[in-house]
Amino acid sequence: MEEKKIITVKQNDEYLQLDEYTVYQLTCYDKILFQKIAGQCKLTINIIDKWISEDR
Repeated sequence: MEEKKIITVKQNDEYLQLDEYTVYQLTCYDKILFQKIAGQCKLTINIIDKWISEDR
């Protein structure tokens, strides 16, 4: 089974070089899938990489 690396929105800021506001907007409009864990938005690297590779 493939290991999924889960990151926070703040860590995603560093990964995508987008600010937190932009990342939250993308999750609100279902552009990036996320999971809510303990009241925080969490994202997986695999899903982010897939989103990057797709034609947005």
